[in-house]
Order: sequence, then structure tokens, then C-alpha cells
Amino acid sequence: MKFSKEEIDLLVKKYYYTKDNSYKEEIIKLLLPLIRYLALRNGKLSDLEDLTQVGVVALLKALKRFDINKYEENKNYSFLNFAIPTIVGEIKRYYRDHHFLIKVPRDIYDNYFKISKAINFLKNKLQREPTVKEISEYINIPPEKVLEYLEFEKNRKNLSLEYEYKDENKYNLVYFIEDKKENLDLDTRIDIYNALNSLDPVEKMVINLRFFEGLTQEEIAKKLNTIQVKVSRIQAKALQKIRDYLLK
Repeated sequence: MKFSKEEIDLLVKKYYYTKDNSYKEEIIKLLLPLIRYLALRNGKLSDLEDLTQVGVVALLKALKRFDINKYEENKNYSFLNFAIPTIVGEIKRYYRDHHFLIKVPRDIYDNYFKISKAINFLKNKLQREPTVKEISEYINIPPEKVLEYLEFEKNRKNLSLEYEYKDENKYNLVYFIEDKKENLDLDTRIDIYNALNSLDPVEKMVINLRFFEGLTQEEIAKKLNTIQVKVSRIQAKALQKIRDYLLK
């Protein structure tokens, strides 16, 4: 379905002054093919539906924030010029946050998004960081599973690398953990493999079992004939080494 900037701007103007949701629905209908195109350009075909939904939500955010007064004063200030960066940014952010270079351990993955959503909900509701007990009770998950999630998130954020791709169409490697290896250029792959090879044998084994094979810390402890706490320390030390190596 073809449309012009002027047509979209007119609908946005009508919606702004009337608050008639039929205009909003028409805007979404007209821009849906564009959102799907941006989703494909900045993601994968397998994620198209999810990314399209994210794009629609971003469009609604842009519609809410659009400065109609600025448009009235400057006709070069079109809604599309304002909305497209917002849509692309939200799609990239979602894609970045939901795809992992090293697989999330299966014991964490099962509850990953449930705990993440619970934390965000409780944080907004309580206007503070929720406790482990509050999170656990809210989603009926054992406290130790919440602690595993928090530990994983801490390691992930510690590995938030200021490591940008030269290709502007690729998202920043702000998380080390991403399963779409085909997105990585050769230099990046070499850097990551070299970082992993810089670990000592025990550290390398723990990282491999934990992130590549998806074993729990308890399972790794049994394999190494040690305790879970020691595995946790080895893992944390190894991840810090990887971060330090890559930041060099």
C-alpha cells in the first residue's frame, strides 16, 4: 500500500486534534509494510512477527511524542522523519536484548524473561529495586533461581563492551552473549575465540560447560568434583578475564 509523507502528516494532524482512534489505526495500517521492512532489515526473518510488533509499539510511542506545533511551524519536519529512527532504535534494542552469542544456560533461560518482566513491573510498582523474596513470591519461583538470574545479569552487564561494529546496520556488541554468530564479522569472531583461549584449562572448561553446553553450576560442580560456590567463582573470574581481554 503506497502512501506519501504528506498523507501521513495529514492523518497525524487529524489524530492530534480529534483524538479519533480511527486515524491512529489508519496510520498503523499504512505504515505496517514499512515497519515490516525495517524489521527485516534490522533483524531475522524468523523474528519478523515479534520485531513487527515491537515496531508498531515504537510507532505509537512516536505518535504520542510527535511535536505537532513544531510541524505547524516547519513543514520540513515530517512525522516519518521523526518516527523512523524511533522504530529502528526500538527494533535494534529488542533484537539486541533477546538474542545471545553464547547460549543462555537452560536453567536460567526457562525463567529469564519471566523474571526480567517481574523485576521491571515490581520496580515501577514499588518505586525501588525489588528484593529477591518479593520477586520470588510474585512469580512463584524459588529464590535460588532468582539469584542465578541476578548473577547472570551481573556478569552480562560486566561484559557490556564498548565494542562497536563498523557496519552501521549491525547493532553494538553491548552484550557478549548472542546466538546469532552469522552477524559477527571475522575480526570479531577471532577476538572472541582468542579471549576464550586466554583462559586456563579449568576456566575454559567451566565456560564451555556452562554457556556452550548449557549445564547448571550444580552439574558442573559434580563433573569437576567440587562445590557449586567454587564453580560460580571460577565462572565470574573467567568472564572478567574475557571482558578485560576484549577491552584491550
